[in-house]
Amino acid sequence: MRHWERQDEVRKRALRMGEDKAAKSLIQYQPRTVEDMCAMQQVELDGREFKVKVRFRDGKIGCPWVIVYTDRASSRIVGYAISDSENEEAVAEATIRMCDENDIPDLVYTDNGSAINGKRMMGGLKPLIQRKETRSPDWEVPGVLKLLGIELKNAGPNKARSKLSESIFSVLRRFDNDPVFHQAQRSGPSDTPNPDPVPVDIELFERFMAKAIRDFNARTDSRAQGLMPGECRNYAFVRLSEGRISRAVPRCKADLSV
Repeated sequence: MRHWERQDEVRKRALRMGEDKAAKSLIQYQPRTVEDMCAMQQVELDGREFKVKVRFRDGKIGCPWVIVYTDRASSRIVGYAISDSENEEAVAEATIRMCDENDIPDLVYTDNGSAINGKRMMGGLKPLIQRKETRSPDWEVPGVLKLLGIELKNAGPNKARSKLSESIFSVLRRFDNDPVFHQAQRSGPSDTPNPDPVPVDIELFERFMAKAIRDFNARTDSRAQGLMPGECRNYAFVRLSEGRISRAVPRCKADLSV
């Protein structure tokens, strides 16, 4: 006991919690500010699987993935795609939708998933995690982001909470339990067991997801950074776009072969 009392507080914390957890507990979390940031200056990309069984157009049964782009300055969802998995084509579709409906962003901030950081999207750029394919000569062939002149920044490992999209998905998490999907839900760890879910058509999921995103962007009760009191994300996006030089949007679907 006397030996324990002679240890300083940092050492005691390391012995109680382990070195990694102790080190994290001693670092004060400092949220990033969006002050002086324009709309589409930085967008953040992430994907999530929703626990609703759907029937895709090819007859396949599974749970859909939603790939989302969020504008950092206004926290507005500016692009998304729905697919049967988190894959490069779905990410490319979400990127093209974002550029066609809004503008080309200056920078994309995302994690280190292979679907997002593969050659189709990141060719010619240098992701944080260097995989085998990044060392092949074909990697220098420009991917979607390089063709559009978009910079890339990857989140560090175990830095999920630093991504705005994680917060967005936490708001949309109740979407799975909408009554329209009754008996189609795949059971989660804390859900009532549903051993035999009845799938719904993917078109139904797409319609309700589109509505959920429209409602999310139109809400006026958010306290997200960058929003004025009572301001919705749509109006904040327009306000924060003032003074920004819009980047010319190519005919993305034709030029990028999607």
